[in-house]
Amino acid sequence: MWRLALYLSLTLAARSADLHGIVMDDRTRTPIPHAKVFFHSDKTIRLGLITDKNGEFHANTLPPANYEVRCFARDYLEKRYGDTTFGLFPPLLIHIDDNTQLPPLRIYMSPSASLSGKLLDLDGEPIENKSLTMYREELRMHRTYFRELTAHTDSEGSFYLSPLPEGRYSLVVSDPNLRLAQLDIARSTRHTIREFRLQPPKLYSITGKLDLPPGFPPHGYLVTLAPQGKPPRLRDVLEYVFDYDGETASLRLDGVPVGTYDLQVAQRTPSNDKPLHRQVVEITTDLANLHVVVPPQNLPKPPPPAPPSAHLKLTATHPFAAFAWIIPATGPLPPIQAQDLHQITALEPATISLPQGDYRILVFTDVPIHLLDNPSLLAQAQPVSLRANKTTNIQPPTLTDEDLN
Repeated sequence: MWRLALYLSLTLAARSADLHGIVMDDRTRTPIPHAKVFFHSDKTIRLGLITDKNGEFHANTLPPANYEVRCFARDYLEKRYGDTTFGLFPPLLIHIDDNTQLPPLRIYMSPSASLSGKLLDLDGEPIENKSLTMYREELRMHRTYFRELTAHTDSEGSFYLSPLPEGRYSLVVSDPNLRLAQLDIARSTRHTIREFRLQPPKLYSITGKLDLPPGFPPHGYLVTLAPQGKPPRLRDVLEYVFDYDGETASLRLDGVPVGTYDLQVAQRTPSNDKPLHRQVVEITTDLANLHVVVPPQNLPKPPPPAPPSAHLKLTATHPFAAFAWIIPATGPLPPIQAQDLHQITALEPATISLPQGDYRILVFTDVPIHLLDNPSLLAQAQPVSLRANKTTNIQPPTLTDEDLN
C-alpha cells in the first residue's frame, strides 16, 4: 500500500508545473498587491491565487493543459493575459506540459474610474428611464478605437457608469442620440460626479432623390448622414440612415437636428467601406428636393486579379502563445491591422497564406500596448521572402516587454 501511495505522489508531482509571475500597473510598472489571479481550462477555474505585497504569485499545482489567465484587482480593469488587441482575438493561452520550465508571467493591468450623476431637463426635473452611453476615444497604434459602457437613469434621473478606463469620453443619451458632453477622466480620477441638463433639439425632415449615371440600377445603395467634426466611432452612433426607395431612387429622412452633416452614398456590401460619393448638407430647417449626384468615375470597377499566393509556416519559440505581426518588407512601421496578426504556439504552428513577396515578422507575447507603437521595433523584425505555391518554414524569436523597452 505504501508503495502505491508513493507512486501516486511521485506521479502527481511529475505532472504539475511550477509557474510564478507578477501583476503590475501597465504604465508605472509598480506591483499590484492582493490581486486575484485565476487559471481557467475548459471554461472551469482550475486554480485561484492572490498576489503578495510585491504583486507576485506562485503556482506549483497546475496539471498539464492550456490555460486562460484572468486577473482582478480593486480600482483596476479586469485583465485577460494577452488581451492587447482590444478584443480582435481571444486571449493568449498558456500551455503547460509535464515538467515544463516556464519563464515568469508578467500581467499588466489598467486603472479604472467611475462616473455618476443626474440627467435633468431645463426645469431641473429628473429625466427617467433614458439610456446613457459613454464612448471613449483611444488613439493607439495609429488607429482609433472606442470602448463603450451603457447605463439607464432611474426614477430620480440618476445613473452610474463603471468601470471606466482613463481617457476622453463622449456621453450620449438615447433621445434622440444627442451628445451631452465631452469628459476627461484622468488616471488619478477614481470617482467623478456630474450633473447634465438635456435640452431637446428642434428636428427637421429631408426629402430628395439619388441621381445615378445611365445604365446603373438604382437599388443596392446606402445613403447616410453623420455630423461633422465627430470622431469616427461617435459619428457611427449619431449617424442617420435615409429611407431609400430602390425603384424610384427617392430619399427621405425625419428627425434631424440643426447642424452640418456629411452625406455619404455607399454600396450595400460588407466588403465595401469606401463611399461612392460625399457631400456636405447644412440643416437649419426642413429640406426638400435634395439632389444627390453620384459621378460615373466613382462607381466601382472590377477588381484586379489577385497575385499568386504563397504559404508561411510559423512556429513560436516562447513556451506561451504569442502574436505574429506580418508587415511589408520596406517602409516605416505601419498601422497595426487585425488581418496582420496571427496567433502561434510552440506546439501548433500556424500556416498563413499571403501574396508572394517580401515581408518582415515581429512576434510578441502579452506586452503593454503602447510599446508596440515604436519605430525602433523594425530593427528587431525578421525578414522573409515568400514565393508562389511554396511553403516557407520560419521560427522567429519572441519579443517580451524587456526587449521592447
